[in-house]
Amino acid sequence: MLARLRAGERTPLFALRSSRRFVRFSWFVRLAPPELGDSELAGIARLEVAEAVGIEAARRLADASAAILPRFVPGRWRDPRSPQNLLPIGALERTLRRYMGDGRLLRRHIETLIATEARYA
Repeated sequence: MLARLRAGERTPLFALRSSRRFVRFSWFVRLAPPELGDSELAGIARLEVAEAVGIEAARRLADASAAILPRFVPGRWRDPRSPQNLLPIGALERTLRRYMGDGRLLRRHIETLIATEARYA
């Protein structure tokens, strides 16, 4: 069933019940068709929502996700993690990287903190 999904199509909803996690409805969406050399399951994402929203609200969310999410799939030339890493996520990552500053300085600071803690442990 998953391999036959076309971009923008989804599976039926199914419930996931576990004693360790909240009960939820889940579904799969094909974000983009697989490219040459990809697995037939490339471009598929699993989404879920708490059962507390109700079956009708879950169905509306599933339909909306199938209609909207494929619009945000970047080309592989833009992000090698495409199609799963959607454009808004990539933009958020770039913004966070800019605010965090130089990664080398941040790493050096963290390593110094760890070394200091290890000395006193």
